[in-house]
Amino acid sequence: MILIGIMATTVSTSSAHSEMTAKELIEGMTPAEQDALKGWYWYDWANQAYALTVMTVIVPALMANLYNTATGTQGGAGFYALIYGIAMLMVAVTAPALGVIADRMPIKKKLLFWYTLAGVIFCAAMGAAPYFGSKAYMVLAMMYVFGSIGFSGGNTIYYAFMPYLAPKKAMD
Repeated sequence: MILIGIMATTVSTSSAHSEMTAKELIEGMTPAEQDALKGWYWYDWANQAYALTVMTVIVPALMANLYNTATGTQGGAGFYALIYGIAMLMVAVTAPALGVIADRMPIKKKLLFWYTLAGVIFCAAMGAAPYFGSKAYMVLAMMYVFGSIGFSGGNTIYYAFMPYLAPKKAMD
């Protein structure tokens, strides 16, 4: 199972001070708990792919290229850094409140759906940015900021699911 690849071979339980294998932990879960865990892993897999490809490789290079082409300068890397900083500032301001809402209100799944949908839509819209001519870098910047908010907001909510995904005996 996926859990075996992600967790260490053994998990120390705090209450019994004994060790259980990941397989034993999974076998002790209900089918609904196993399904929830699988959903969480698939989400994690997808968001890591986004972070690796879009945030780390594609957008920095594309934004710098579009900026440099539109302005005739070589300041594209600095422009990307500015946009990234704006996006992360917005995330830093909103994430604490979003975390409290996700932890205290029974709307985690809805919030995760909407933030993920926003991230997906704005990520897909980034593909159209090069077709906006000299304003392409601004369109990409706007889509990237909103996509980053969707991505980071989704991550904030997805972390709120963690206490519900494993039995108490599996938690450190």
